[in-house]
Amino acid sequence: MSDTTAQRLAVVEGSVGLLGTESKRQDRRMAGMWTRAMSQKRMGDVIGCVFSFPCLRGCWLMSGVTAIGNVIDRSGQGRTLVNTDITFGMDGFLPYAAFNGLTAELERADEPGLDISGDEAYVEPPFFGLTMGAVAYFEETASAYEAVMAKGNGGGADTAYWLDRTDGGYPRFLVGDGAALQGPTATAVVAADTWVSFIGRYTPSTEAALWVGDVKYTDTVGIPATLVNSAQALNIGAYNSGAGYFMDGRVALAWLCATAVPEAALMKYYGRLKPFL
Repeated sequence: MSDTTAQRLAVVEGSVGLLGTESKRQDRRMAGMWTRAMSQKRMGDVIGCVFSFPCLRGCWLMSGVTAIGNVIDRSGQGRTLVNTDITFGMDGFLPYAAFNGLTAELERADEPGLDISGDEAYVEPPFFGLTMGAVAYFEETASAYEAVMAKGNGGGADTAYWLDRTDGGYPRFLVGDGAALQGPTATAVVAADTWVSFIGRYTPSTEAALWVGDVKYTDTVGIPATLVNSAQALNIGAYNSGAGYFMDGRVALAWLCATAVPEAALMKYYGRLKPFL
């Protein structure tokens, strides 16, 4: 074979190699686009599940904010959360609000739409109750109580519903009738630097249930017949307009319903959410 022929073959082989490399790059780009598209679809499925819950009072995905950083209510009811020292970021495909453990909180002033008695006249009796959920991430091992989502002052007299992590690291869901607080505390510690789904559900006179992921904890003793009409604000990352229990961590999503959402629907929601955790 002549030198010229060999050179031509080398050029052809090099071109084929370059084409193969470019093809691999294109495949990677397409795979990335597919992953992003599927992640966006899955997040749409998560929010779609929340939108299907009856009597939704608020849904706050930490991606939609106003020009001054207040968090938009995705339920369409206008319950925007006011930002105090919150910053925003993204972990994989999860948008989040970051809480500094000192001053940061999100707040919605007290209003009738956030006061849920658990026996609303417009709800079918089998669905009387309240359900609340959040997707949260704690930055450190527990050393103090940290509120995830709460409407109350921390005492039994004016606390309606409450979701937090104790100073021992145990998630907790409490409800109150103006006299005492009642509800389950998880028996497993939530690790730091891990995204976790929390759901609290109140069924009047019957049960207060807490799901950490898909693990359920219940309390059936002394469950109130109705919840107190609390005068406190709704807070995420603290309680009682920043009175304490500041969270050192992140929240990606929070929502609230004026019904006891069926467990099957809650587990469908968690199944859609799980790939993000």
